[in-house]
Formats: sequence, structure tokens, C-alpha cells
Amino acid sequence: MSGSLTFDVLVLSGKAQWTSISRWPDATAAQNEARKLIAGKKHLGVKVSQETFDHAENRFKEKTLFKHLKNDGDSKVPAAASRSATAAFDDDDDDEYDEFETRGETFLAVSDVTFDVTEGELVALVGPSGCGKTTVLKMIAGLHDHSGGDMQIGSTDGTGFSADKDIGMVFQQPLLLKWRKVLENVLLPAEILGIPMAEARDRARDLLNLVGLNGFEGSYPYELSGGMQQRAAIARSLVHDPKVVLMDEPFGALDALTRESMNIELLRIWSESKKTILFVTHGIQEAVFLGSRVIVLTSSPARMAGDIKVDLPYPRKLEIKTHEDFGVYTRQIYGLLGMT
Repeated sequence: MSGSLTFDVLVLSGKAQWTSISRWPDATAAQNEARKLIAGKKHLGVKVSQETFDHAENRFKEKTLFKHLKNDGDSKVPAAASRSATAAFDDDDDDEYDEFETRGETFLAVSDVTFDVTEGELVALVGPSGCGKTTVLKMIAGLHDHSGGDMQIGSTDGTGFSADKDIGMVFQQPLLLKWRKVLENVLLPAEILGIPMAEARDRARDLLNLVGLNGFEGSYPYELSGGMQQRAAIARSLVHDPKVVLMDEPFGALDALTRESMNIELLRIWSESKKTILFVTHGIQEAVFLGSRVIVLTSSPARMAGDIKVDLPYPRKLEIKTHEDFGVYTRQIYGLLGMT
């Protein structure tokens, strides 16, 4: 499959330079070596070359393992690393924007996005497909640098917040490792962060109970429905007790009935966990149903069209979608997006 290609494992130096430290004839072997270095936590960053990512087995399921950035107050950590993962409470995006270079041309993905998220809020981020919602999340998570603007997380100087430990992320797909049982999948962030296993295992079991998967700890992902797999992914995002959870259209691949059921479950989990959640969706009704506020973005490049406070009482049930005020909010968002 890989022919004569070779596959590199790279580490990040104190000069913010990635350097290849080993080369492998097999992509999966290089991937495994990267995981060992990540577990050792002796480097500022660890990743594999793009060729390795393209050819390694299970690459999509383990993409988040390929980069590990320490953020322990060490002044030698380069700026890009010390910004590593971020989050979204008390998050002040001051006219933030992001640019990408593609085929030699600069592409503006996000422009003029300014909002705050306070501790304990569930804020929905809604806009057309491809408008830059996920890019905003990736900037908050430190997966993309922003080209301009400011971002503040926690206190104004960023103290008291560790990107590695204080962010949980739920993706569009569950991304469960098929050879690991449910409990082992949930424990993965704890293993990477070096959390004592006895403590992490107890918390993982509590979280599986919280998300309604009590009794499925020993099941494999293929034995679960799509909704159950996403519940496991939510538990995984919470196992290291993050301060903020970023959710990138986590229910987009589910059928309509399961999606509505998961919306109700998410509100219950949010109420019980007291976490700060930033939830990306292109579903206007989903945004209004979930959010204490809804941030509305225009089509690409993403611009702020509105920041709407949703004054509907919690706990919310599906019947609220028939309420007159619910319709008022959805029509307001349709109007902001020019869809009326």
C-alpha cells in the first residue's frame, strides 16, 4: 500500500520547529511510535507526517492522538503551543478572523466574529453549511491559529486554564476505536493525560450511567446504535472533567427521531454536569431548542449576524417547539440569514 514511501515521526522543539526524529517504512508503525512519545510527555509536541496520516490504519479514529502539546507554564513553550487547546467560557473573540492559504491564494474563512460565553452557559452556534462554524470551534480549541483579533479564556491573562485538561470535544462522528470496548474508549483522554486509572475508571462508569449507557461498559462500538455511540463520545469528552465542552454538529448524522431524543438527553446531561458547552449546528430549531443563547453566523466568510438570548424556560421538552415564542426566535434567525 505504501510502496517505497517512508513515514516520519516529528517532535516540536523549543524554537517552535517540527523536527523529524525517526523514519519508518510502515505508516502504522510510525503512528504507534508517535503514540509512545505522546504517552511519555517528554516533548512539547508530537505528530506524524501527512503521508503517515494518509496511509496509517484507523487514521481518522486516532487523529487526535497525533499531537500532544504541553502547557504547564513552561516559558519555553512556543506561543503556538501555549495556545494549544482553548475553550469557551468567558471567551471574548474580539473581531476575530482566520485566513487560510490554498493553491497560493489567501482564503478568508472567518471574519468579524465577536461574542462572550460565560461559565455554565450552553451557547449554540448556527449558520449555513460551510460558513466557518467548525473553523471557529477549531480556533477556540487551538487546532487553528487565528490570523487576527483576540481570544481570552478564563481570566484575562489565561492563568488557571490548561488547554489539554480543560477542553472536551465531541465530533460530528463518534470516532470510537473499534477494537476498544465502550469503557476503554471513554478512558482514552484519561490515559493520554496520565490521570490515575482507578479514579478515571470510577468517573467513566459514573459518566456512562449519566449518559444512559449503564450496562454497556463491556460492549464494542459495533454493538451500539448511532445514538448510543454518540452518548459514549459525550462521556469520553467529560472523563477528564473539562471546564468547557465543544460540540461540532454531534447529532448531524443521526436520524430525525434519534436526534431529537439526543437533544433532550444533552439538556439533561448539561443540567447535571454544569459544564459550559459551545454547540455548533446548522439546524435553526435545534439551536433554539438547546441554547440559552444563539450566535448566528452568515455564509462564508463567517460574520456575526446576531447574538440572540433565548428566554425559554429549562428544562425544555419537545412540546416547546409548538410554543409561539419558539416560532418567534426561529423566524428571527431565518431573517438574519436572509431566508424569509
